[in-house]
Amino acid sequence: MCLQSVRSPMHASHELERVLRGHRRLVLSYSGGVDSAFLLRESVRVLGARYVRAVMVVNEAVPGVQRRAALANAEVAGAGVEYVEVPFSRMGGFDRNPPDRCALCKRTMYAALAERTAELAVRGEGGGRWTVADGATTTDFEKGRIGLGVAAEFGVAHPLAEAGLSDLDVRRLAADLGLPFASMPSTTCLATRFPEGEPLTIERLKAVERAEEAIMEMGFPLVRVRLWGGPALVQVSPDLVGRLAGQEDMRRLAAILSAEGIGEFEVDPAGYRES
Repeated sequence: MCLQSVRSPMHASHELERVLRGHRRLVLSYSGGVDSAFLLRESVRVLGARYVRAVMVVNEAVPGVQRRAALANAEVAGAGVEYVEVPFSRMGGFDRNPPDRCALCKRTMYAALAERTAELAVRGEGGGRWTVADGATTTDFEKGRIGLGVAAEFGVAHPLAEAGLSDLDVRRLAADLGLPFASMPSTTCLATRFPEGEPLTIERLKAVERAEEAIMEMGFPLVRVRLWGGPALVQVSPDLVGRLAGQEDMRRLAAILSAEGIGEFEVDPAGYRES
């Protein structure tokens, strides 16, 4: 795949349109984040809602806040498009939290999406072949995301990356269009809150999820509560670390974590940074 740099918003828009017209019918691996929501918006604009499906594959490790945002963003970006959630709970070995947990999850997810495209073909919807696509950007390729190798196994297309768009490019284009999700913070699987090899249970995943949502309600939109051994590590946006360290917020934070069975904790002085 040629990952070219984008020279201007207009050039980026034209290049993405060219790429999308080449794919014609898309089943989008939809997460509801900025990249996939922007891709949904552009796919519907270029191809029409009839030729686009947005499918979100979910399990207990997907935060509820992400699912709610995904639905809200789909309503904004994909007017008239079919949006469905496909639940899955069993992935062989995922509960053991192995180093290849992301690959296990992606493989299960893309298999479900492949089934969806097969169903569309059997029903004759759209009058032709459907392609599974995701919101991967050139940034994901530069970082060597593990899911990209699995995507290649299933022939998943990456229209944003094909058009030479980075994460920053997508956010800028979304902002230029006035899309409300342009500046939304990133979300990640709840399994990332635990060290590799430490077994995952629904109870522990939900405890972390409840704690993070309660901290968000305190006015911290980006939160990670990591149980990596020793005191829990609480991360918020770097620009809000100082505020969280205030006496009143620290008391509230301690109460929230205690309610979820988390005693000792530390606030990361550097704040959240993407790994």
